[in-house]
Amino acid sequence: ALLLASEDGCKIHGLTPKARILSSAVVGVEPRLMGIGPVEATRKALKRAGLTLDDMDILEMNEAFSAQILSCSRALGLEDNDARINPNGGAIAIGHPLGVTGARMLNTAAIELHEQNKRYALTGNVIIGKDVYVGPGAAIRGDWGGIVIKDGCNIQENVTLHMFPGVIMVLEENSHIGHGAVVHGAHIGRNSLVGMNSVIMDDVDLGEECVVGALSIVKAGTIVPRRSLVVGNPAKIVKQLDDEFFAWKTKGTKLYQTLPEDCRKYLKPCEPLREMPTDRPAQESLYKTWDSIK
Repeated sequence: ALLLASEDGCKIHGLTPKARILSSAVVGVEPRLMGIGPVEATRKALKRAGLTLDDMDILEMNEAFSAQILSCSRALGLEDNDARINPNGGAIAIGHPLGVTGARMLNTAAIELHEQNKRYALTGNVIIGKDVYVGPGAAIRGDWGGIVIKDGCNIQENVTLHMFPGVIMVLEENSHIGHGAVVHGAHIGRNSLVGMNSVIMDDVDLGEECVVGALSIVKAGTIVPRRSLVVGNPAKIVKQLDDEFFAWKTKGTKLYQTLPEDCRKYLKPCEPLREMPTDRPAQESLYKTWDSIK
């Protein structure tokens, strides 16, 4: 078993921690290169901790298959026979428990540090493609299973993505998950739109270019055919959508796909204005509602 606790929590309950997490990182790579994700996550986590690979005593890497771990270790400049890599074997040797990969790796690394009387261990395992916008407050929980968010998806503010243990949840290219929606163990088809505060339950297969209306609940196991509009609680198919609608939807998604790069370029700390500036520019009208143009 693995118990994670804050430093204050350990003091309050009289717990003696086996190890301390100094740093962590989440990065996105192209879905076709998903197995290489630990490389960039490793570099980012080490930089945050002010450490290097040379400082590491144990290198615990998820070994989904042999070619994957070789690709990662070589990209990090490690020798194939580096004794620090998975000293007790990786997932191929000791198992790959569904939904608890991260917990297994952390515990294995912590135990090995104690047995070797060493100090630092590095472990690596949500896959996010390019041009994906993830809004503030979104919870992307790949702890019990896996989440694959493919290129061009838009995960808006306060969305929750989660699943039952062992489930791999996929959001296909250009999927759009609206503010406050919950997607739990479902498959979201390419260029589909999930409306604000909707709930998509386990084993739902939302087809390509579908729309779920705001505040809808799609029951577990529902299969929604391509280009369907589903609304209500429980959600029901009310109509089929046409090319004109999806041309509008695609335009809106492309607008969101520019946000990650814009954020990287232009976001910076600032002080709030105390009064309205006289030369404040007008807000651009880049996109209009469907009702205003149809």
